[in-house]
Amino acid sequence: MRRALSIMSRDVGVLIAAALAIGSSVSARSQENPSELANYEHLFEARLKQIQDDESAQTAKLLTSYRKRVEEALARYRSTGDLEAVRAIRGEIERIDGGTLDLDAIRENPISQIESLRAVLTSSLEPIRERGMRQELALTDQYVKLLGELKTTLVKRGQDEKAIEVNQTIEALIETTNDLRKKLEMGNAVRAFPSVLESGLVLRYPFDDEDPAQAINSASTKWEGRMSGVEKVRNSEFGSAARFSGITDRILIEDELPDMGQMTFSVWVNNGGDKQNGGIFSDFDGAGARDLFFSIVQSEGVHLRADKDGAELKGMVSFDRPWEEGWNHLVWVMGSRESKVYLNGRLTGVLEQSGSNRGNHGASIGYAHNGGEYVGFVGEMDEVCIWRRTLTDREVEMLYQFKP
Repeated sequence: MRRALSIMSRDVGVLIAAALAIGSSVSARSQENPSELANYEHLFEARLKQIQDDESAQTAKLLTSYRKRVEEALARYRSTGDLEAVRAIRGEIERIDGGTLDLDAIRENPISQIESLRAVLTSSLEPIRERGMRQELALTDQYVKLLGELKTTLVKRGQDEKAIEVNQTIEALIETTNDLRKKLEMGNAVRAFPSVLESGLVLRYPFDDEDPAQAINSASTKWEGRMSGVEKVRNSEFGSAARFSGITDRILIEDELPDMGQMTFSVWVNNGGDKQNGGIFSDFDGAGARDLFFSIVQSEGVHLRADKDGAELKGMVSFDRPWEEGWNHLVWVMGSRESKVYLNGRLTGVLEQSGSNRGNHGASIGYAHNGGEYVGFVGEMDEVCIWRRTLTDREVEMLYQFKP
């Protein structure tokens, strides 16, 4: 069991679904035959094996990309004849190829020549580790619950020795998960926003402050938000979040946003609206034909509009994969000639039109036009961010990996 609990994976929702699957299959079986502990353990280990494979593939992808950048750095230092740097960077490549490069190895063996590259890698690996620990807890807590039901059934049937064996497993699991909870509390009390994503950051609302009337901008002393009908809720997916209940709820951004010929808007959403149709973000002053809107359209995609300063952006970008249950990460990267939309870290569509957010400012979150009407938002939002630049594919992926 202790070995199994070291496994980490990708998504809490996947783990909860897996735990429920274990519960349903085992419960049906236990009604007929409260079998050996091995029957439960087999299902548990099978789910964890699947999780391990997913996590290994994700880590391998990150390390492959990182290795290419390290090789480029090695070539630069080799061209200058810097033996010390070459030896240090070659050691890094050997750790990658040998499978020994992890967060602990990075912290224990600093390499100044590739410090920035390591920072990018670390900002991607840390949330994988953190989410893995949370996912272990979610799945194992369900497993412990099922084992408790098995123990009770065994005692009722007079199978005391088997019940004792099950109880010993429960105690070992509880001890391990308690240690895991302590590590989460210590290691995740405050997790820094990735430094490489701070460039060009205009606004970031993490909603973790105590002010019920304001959305505090952690990126600047300007552009804070006034909560109009919006409630801050605790114990959400990433700590605290903003809860919207419909058309009249919104966050009004105080002070006009800066003019931006290029822009990126990012948000985590837990959509609870009818047909998942909701206004996410708008920045307009009512003048007409000079607007900026970002809204979800019936789980099929998003409506974009940014026709200011002679630009022509107006249309819908469809999702190329299903809208996941619960929380989803949306990013709109608006360039001068095209707009890209990302769903859960991956590019989902492109609208090849010019866009602009220069002039006519009056920004709000939770309210927008969807191409047919003005709509509010029902559900929760978290980690609302705006940049005055276009994020790269890699930066969007990093942003998705970051879960505070």
